[in-house]
Amino acid sequence: EREDRAKRRPVAFPKAGQKRVRCGECAGCRAKNCGKCRCCKDMPKFGGKGTMRQTCVLRACEFLVSAQREAALEAAAKRAELREATREVREVERHKREAEREAARQSRKSLGLKVKSERIPSVALEEMTPGWGEHTFTPGSLVEVIMREEGLAGAAYTGSLVPMPELTSKSSKKAKAGNTPKQVCVQFDELLADEDSEEKLLEIVDVADVRLQPPPTPAGFHRLLDVGDAVEMQYEDGWWEMEIEEVKNSSDGQSATSFRVASVMYANVHTVHADVLRPRWLWAREADMWRYELEVGHGCVTVAGEAFFHFARGVPRSHNDIGNRRGPIMPLIFALEAEN
Repeated sequence: EREDRAKRRPVAFPKAGQKRVRCGECAGCRAKNCGKCRCCKDMPKFGGKGTMRQTCVLRACEFLVSAQREAALEAAAKRAELREATREVREVERHKREAEREAARQSRKSLGLKVKSERIPSVALEEMTPGWGEHTFTPGSLVEVIMREEGLAGAAYTGSLVPMPELTSKSSKKAKAGNTPKQVCVQFDELLADEDSEEKLLEIVDVADVRLQPPPTPAGFHRLLDVGDAVEMQYEDGWWEMEIEEVKNSSDGQSATSFRVASVMYANVHTVHADVLRPRWLWAREADMWRYELEVGHGCVTVAGEAFFHFARGVPRSHNDIGNRRGPIMPLIFALEAEN
């Protein structure tokens, strides 16, 4: 029976009503079920429920894996072409949304309603940007990609860089001919190539939409947050720009239990816990470090990973200091203001 299967022509992408056909010749096709992986434990013969219906990880057909990877790269190249072709249209839509938000802001202001204040840095800082396209990348670099597609615009998703593919199909050759060093290939951490697949999405994206992953959230960051602070919220595997509208403190008033945040680009409001919030990171090229801005001051993280926070009136404190908390800090700031 194994020999008969080996003589059949392998099929990676069957038509409706057909099934995929393995090559029957590679090491994966000739291997036995390990009985230990997640897929094996789900099999009825190993005591599972049989809901996954997936092959043992040791029995992955090299032909099918290779074919699926090439198809994913080809689809990524097509999506890159589509994004480039619709870039001008998306820019017009983005400017239109910005104009609508500004009109709504002016309307609320004319009615005497509360309007989100424009952010003014607490101290004079060097020029800073979100860092998109400002880093040097190598294969294996951990990165974030900012999305431009409608519905995902403004969200950042994590991934890692992989070598640019050597594509062979006709459409892939056409895409390859247009590739320049301004493009990189990213394998996302959470986005999948297909809803029915566990394979990570591969995407060819512009360098201008990529940056190195920012550092972890500094200790004590959430105790400094207040109404009006700009943050990012993790939602559906991506990071979205938000602004804090309310801080709900615990009964003792010393720590925040939850935050109500509003989306900067969409008409969405969420009430979340601190563990899904992080700073809105900015990249300071001259200082070669990450920074973030809050109402009470600004924080920075060096390339060595050391985190510091500078208060608006120039009082420096390390994020690792137990005193850098919402309770003890606020009286300190008020005392300094009273002295001045």
